[in-house]
Amino acid sequence: MTATTRTVECNADATLWLAFELGSTTWTLGFTTGAAQRPRIRTIKAGDLGTLMREMAAAKVRFGLAAETPVRSVYEAGRDGFWLHRWLVTQGIDNIVVDSSSIEVKRRARHAKTDRLDVRKLLEQLLRWAGGMRRTWSVVHVPTAEAEDARQLAREIETVGVDRTRVRNRIHGLLATQGVRLALTSHFAARLATAQTGDGRPFPAELRERIAHEWAALQTIEARAKRLAEQRTAQIAHGTTRWRRLRGPCSACGRWARRVPRSTVRSCLARRRFRTADKCRHSADSPRCRIAVISASATSGSVKRVEASSGGSRFRVRGAGCAGNATAR
Repeated sequence: MTATTRTVECNADATLWLAFELGSTTWTLGFTTGAAQRPRIRTIKAGDLGTLMREMAAAKVRFGLAAETPVRSVYEAGRDGFWLHRWLVTQGIDNIVVDSSSIEVKRRARHAKTDRLDVRKLLEQLLRWAGGMRRTWSVVHVPTAEAEDARQLAREIETVGVDRTRVRNRIHGLLATQGVRLALTSHFAARLATAQTGDGRPFPAELRERIAHEWAALQTIEARAKRLAEQRTAQIAHGTTRWRRLRGPCSACGRWARRVPRSTVRSCLARRRFRTADKCRHSADSPRCRIAVISASATSGSVKRVEASSGGSRFRVRGAGCAGNATAR
């Protein structure tokens, strides 16, 4: 059987549609020129950008398109992050990244799932989205490389917190197997050396050694968490985070937001500990509410915020319990 290709009647308005199914070792590519055209499916090695460019050129030849035909592509947000999106943009390709959880699936019965089927589904929904059905899926806002890099400190603090909880729970669990309850304080190592099991037996030597290793790992994690907390506090105090980046035009409504007084930031730091300063949101970016939340990520208590007047030219400070971004809190 010979495969047939639908000829594009007008190359001036033609577009090459491309969908990615990204895997750890291979990428599945799907090309088409419209809903009536059977997709061209190809598999390449993951990260092989040279082969990707050759496949796009071959797809244009296959569908009878000109070499300068625009390409519009899509892939799901995942482990590959946004580096591929940035590279595609530099190549002049109109790419979007979508939230994988927003892609519709059949719920009435079990359905087959392969890379080839998934890339066909992405192509179908890409054509629907480009045709005006904007609720087909949720498009991810791709941050700049600088903004993404600025989030690493907050993400590292969160990861270290999870690691600390995991190790602490493991130590408590190992002690509980012998009926022992010890607080994880500075005297833990000395108390572990003289501990006995719940039924009065000597504490098992191998288990004691394992717990000592876990305790040493916990001390390393605690020291790392302390250094990160000091680094975060220094960034907030010296204005190298979003806490001081409140001066500039709003990205949504274009209004100008003034800089928050340094004394306000210092007073908040002196009275309260902040979990993640980088999660502070400049709520003035919303055209409905021009409020610059100063301590959106405060752990508890009354939160200081700066509220713009109706004209957007003056600011005043007032208390507001539980104010700010709920996610940041």
